[in-house]
Amino acid sequence: MQRSLGLNWNNEGTHFLEDLPRRMTISAFGGKTLQLVRLRDAGFCMPAFLAFSNHDVQMFSADQMAQRVLDQIQAKRFAVRSSALTEDTAQHSLAGQFLTRLDVPADQLAQAIREVIDDAQATLPSLDLFSLLVMEFVEPDLAGVVFTRHPVEGREMIVEWRKGRGDVVVSGTKQARRLACYRSHIVDQQAFKGIQELLHQSLAIEALFGSPQDIEWVIKQGKLFIVQSRPITTLTRTQREVSDFLDTQLPTTPFYFEKTEVCEVAPRPSDATFDLLQSLYADKGPVQRAYASLGVAYTDTHFLLRLGGQLYVDREKELRSLLPSYSYLASSDYTPKLATGKELRRTWKNQRHLFALSFDLADLHAQIQERLLHPDADFLIDYQLVFLLNIAVEHAIGTLKAALNKHTSVATALGMKTMIPALPRLTPPNGCVGNSLDLEDTTPFAEIDPVALTTPVTKHMPDQLIAAAQDASRLREYGRWLVMWHLTPLRQTMTDAPVLFPHTLPTLLTDKPFERVQGPLGVSAGTATGVLVQEHEIDSVAGAKILFIESLTPSLVRVMGRVEGILSLNGGVLSHFAVLAREAGLPVIVHVEKKRVRFGEEITINGATGEIHGGE
Repeated sequence: MQRSLGLNWNNEGTHFLEDLPRRMTISAFGGKTLQLVRLRDAGFCMPAFLAFSNHDVQMFSADQMAQRVLDQIQAKRFAVRSSALTEDTAQHSLAGQFLTRLDVPADQLAQAIREVIDDAQATLPSLDLFSLLVMEFVEPDLAGVVFTRHPVEGREMIVEWRKGRGDVVVSGTKQARRLACYRSHIVDQQAFKGIQELLHQSLAIEALFGSPQDIEWVIKQGKLFIVQSRPITTLTRTQREVSDFLDTQLPTTPFYFEKTEVCEVAPRPSDATFDLLQSLYADKGPVQRAYASLGVAYTDTHFLLRLGGQLYVDREKELRSLLPSYSYLASSDYTPKLATGKELRRTWKNQRHLFALSFDLADLHAQIQERLLHPDADFLIDYQLVFLLNIAVEHAIGTLKAALNKHTSVATALGMKTMIPALPRLTPPNGCVGNSLDLEDTTPFAEIDPVALTTPVTKHMPDQLIAAAQDASRLREYGRWLVMWHLTPLRQTMTDAPVLFPHTLPTLLTDKPFERVQGPLGVSAGTATGVLVQEHEIDSVAGAKILFIESLTPSLVRVMGRVEGILSLNGGVLSHFAVLAREAGLPVIVHVEKKRVRFGEEITINGATGEIHGGE
């Protein structure tokens, strides 16, 4: 392989060659050249190249440099590239900011060198900041780029390519083919011959430099050449740590994990809390008994799991607990699909019973009233009713949503006053501590004083369905009170602190890259204006505040009265805290990504429509 050589002249005008690695510095040759030399020395296949320092490009003519290239590289065609001292550093790539000349014949090499240097001279304040690379030009059969990490999201690898030259891929002037995959699934990639070798070599290059890389490559007659590698500068340290952690923790088999509303009750459960959650969903447990009372055959598929101490639902296992013939993993977009004839009879019977659900809310109200007055000694006995209330509110809100017109959100409808009398309000038991299922939660128990509904039901609105959904939501809240009463003695003896991964993990994790389109959703109506803050900033920022939070947990009652509204990454209309927020008249929007907002800026939110103005 051709050694990379520097060019120097002595005072008498004769020249001599010196091996670059013994004297190379980034201040003389730039990051691009140093990366190429390290790649070459590590044994990666690449076109022969020569580098000229910032001193060389000012001291010697284009003709002299061209002649040196022709003396050292036996090639018919060349590529002349910049290697500015500000390019391809760990902080900035400046990709595409300087002129490149490709497919240059030998008799035009001096002119191409001159053009690239002149362009740099017009761009930079001084040629002290510029060095030059001349490479053998390889006319590719296939060319493109590899990002060893997604430059924005961080976790997946991305390959973009086209037949022929790769400069159109890098410049974005023509549409390239694109593939995204996770590192655990390289062996499954078959997009073109040589892609697995390309991906494996890309990871080896990342390991060499110790950071994610943006790599340009070409394939000629089945042979892979690395043309350039630069650091990806857009990823934070946190993103890299999250991606590295997930690479070691996630399975290599197909999977679909998600932080659903189930996870809001204890987003980061301790061992004891996790054991408690598993007991609720176990065979012969309260969830199974609640479904059985509705004619639905539920089986425990152990769908709860923890990653880095954070609670997830295995959506595939959760689906099979009720509809074992269906699968999320059988479709490319993770939508449920009939995938097997196994247990088709149970699947069909469960679908029929779930479709025909109906609830006597007055009877459920009487039952929860009695349990609040006289709780059973066994928490798991009482939780059967609590889970039944959860199913009832999900059914009521789903029925309401189906009946609303496209211009009215569920959050708006739930804030309307109907003429139908509400079920009588109940009183929580005395001595409760905490607000969620998490046994570590020792926040003061909160009962929300409801804000009087003032918006009347408009014409043609389904007032009976609205009233039923409002009543069902309150019944679910009463169920939460019963759970808090049972868990209070356990909280007082808890010493088990969970071991946590320090960063928030993504809401959705799948075995192949998948982006679900899910915009902001209003779950508690009302408008509010304030400075966007995180929880640790609430007391230090003056004036009205809007809080951004990771999960819409019931324990957020601790911030009520201190903020004007809430934005959350996770959550939904059925979230426990959404019920509390609607009672309190606190605007709440969910499915808001942290990277889409700017803290410290004033924003206005509409909890009915999901609109956010300012600070984005």
